[in-house]
Amino acid sequence: MVAPSVFRSEVKSVKDQPSITCVSKGVVYHPEETWISENKFTKKCTPDGSVIILNCLMDDKTTINVNTELKLGRNTYKCYRNKAEGRVYFEVVSE
Repeated sequence: MVAPSVFRSEVKSVKDQPSITCVSKGVVYHPEETWISENKFTKKCTPDGSVIILNCLMDDKTTINVNTELKLGRNTYKCYRNKAEGRVYFEVVSE
């Protein structure tokens, strides 16, 4: 599963000053706000309006840090960033 690209946006406030927000799949998030995307990634809106991926989520909501592997039984769970693409991937490999 691949995390989709997200765009930054600026929204004008009542005082006509720009307010930084993040937009993901049409939903507006505020700086420091976190959410779960695609049931596989925890994302966070940064103060500059960028979206970062904090970790990957297993089905039971166990978190796996980016660039980490976790072996449970016959399965190996991988959460990693492809440096060339700048994307985070979550994979499950069964033996």
